[in-house]
Amino acid sequence: MTLTAALVLAYFVAILISLKLRRHEVQSRHLHFLRAFFPNWRFYHAVGHRPTLELRVQGEHEAWSDWIPYFPRAERHALQFGHNPEINLQLVEQTLIEHLAGDLAEMSDDEVVTDLVSYRLTIRLAQKLALRRMEPLVSPAVQAFVYQFRVRLIHALEPQGDNPTVLVSPTLHFEPGDDR
Repeated sequence: MTLTAALVLAYFVAILISLKLRRHEVQSRHLHFLRAFFPNWRFYHAVGHRPTLELRVQGEHEAWSDWIPYFPRAERHALQFGHNPEINLQLVEQTLIEHLAGDLAEMSDDEVVTDLVSYRLTIRLAQKLALRRMEPLVSPAVQAFVYQFRVRLIHALEPQGDNPTVLVSPTLHFEPGDDR
């Protein structure tokens, strides 16, 4: 048996074991790094709120922009049937926001949000989106800007209804060459 076949077999054995242990919740900070490799089988367990990321930026001596929601949606083409890295990246970004919302819901009072891995990764995602998607809002002459993000829960059936905000980040600064 080749190494690849052994790894695939081990993956499916781990999934079967996790299905048998579904009543038991495994609590480990180290296992959170591996959860991207395991599917969530509760696709349609309930219709409810969907966590979304919203961004706003402020250029030098300018007012804050409006909150702009980030909904990862890509155009699909027939050529992407076998190879679609952009769509996969957008799915991972949305999953990150969902993990952050889940981590926030499970946090105890003595935990700090800045200690969450999902929070630190969301800061990097927000910085990337602020650079890429919100660049037209910032003057080309401005090299540095300030940005902020928030996570809101948008109800699937009532998107214009009461959508609570679960997290608002502090004001974050970006300067060219900033590689945090």
